[in-house]
Amino acid sequence: MKSYSFGMDGNLLKRGFWLYLIHVRVNSRKKGYFYVGMTGDTSSTNAASFFSKLGRHLGNNRNNNTLRKRLDEKKIDASDCNFVTLAIGPLFDEINIRQKHIKIRRTVSYLEKCLLGYLKKKGLYILNKSPKGVMPDKYPDDFKAIRGIVDKWLGKNEDR
Repeated sequence: MKSYSFGMDGNLLKRGFWLYLIHVRVNSRKKGYFYVGMTGDTSSTNAASFFSKLGRHLGNNRNNNTLRKRLDEKKIDASDCNFVTLAIGPLFDEINIRQKHIKIRRTVSYLEKCLLGYLKKKGLYILNKSPKGVMPDKYPDDFKAIRGIVDKWLGKNEDR
């Protein structure tokens, strides 16, 4: 009989706009993969918690499990993986005014693209498909703090 433990900070349950990075370590392979994401719906004014989004990523609903689909494409069984996550946020609170939600979502989406580009330049294995639009070649000032958090976290997760 096996047992597993799981711990988390309750702040990960806060709804809002989050930016996150998931390091997927595949037990049978030497290299790990990274997945970058954000919360904030495109079709509504919802902005879920990171914890809720993580559960959907690894669930079986094919309309809402992008990370699992990327693993399946690489013939990787999610149950053969170890997931280490970094969640940054909420960067913005959830807001039920459509125009403000869209503006905030665009900002967080741009930061997500910045993070993807930054990690690709570092030579990391990225599970995400390339985002629509041009990748940023310059980073906004608010990305500097995010980059610092990510670099510190990556330093603790050396076996990239």
